[in-house]
Amino acid sequence: MVAELKRTGAYDRAVLAVATTTGRGWVNQDVASSLEYLSDGDTAIASMQYSFLPSPLAFIADRETSMVAGRAPLEAVYAEWAALPQESQPKLVVFGESLGSYGGQAAFAGGQDMLARVDGALGTPHFTEQWTRITENRDPGSFQRIPVIEDGTERARATGRGVTDRLA
Repeated sequence: MVAELKRTGAYDRAVLAVATTTGRGWVNQDVASSLEYLSDGDTAIASMQYSFLPSPLAFIADRETSMVAGRAPLEAVYAEWAALPQESQPKLVVFGESLGSYGGQAAFAGGQDMLARVDGALGTPHFTEQWTRITENRDPGSFQRIPVIEDGTERARATGRGVTDRLA
């Protein structure tokens, strides 16, 4: 995957996305096309199929494979991305839908780790540990569907790696 991203110049794009698919390798075209639209097509999206089963069956039969498929591609892409000079790094985003999002979250130790390593994430089933922790610890009065953490302050987003500078 990394070799193909390098060959196609993906690390020179404005946005590099790692999508964790559903069981059979499906990526929601609405999410992909929206990302392409928002970044004027200056986007590369990497993903891989990890099962021959549709998500509902894969979820019942083998949740571990989706988690490995969420961790391995992101770790490989991230290692190459992190080695780039910060000023030339594309924004790194992750997304998945349903079992894809569940598996993709396995790449992160928690919300702070996600904030530290990527510039954006989209999609989560409500049963995941990440979503539960984030929504349980959201600021009073913020909605569960759009939780606010620590008043949305810089401290909540700061990572020491300059993520917030790159988001500006």
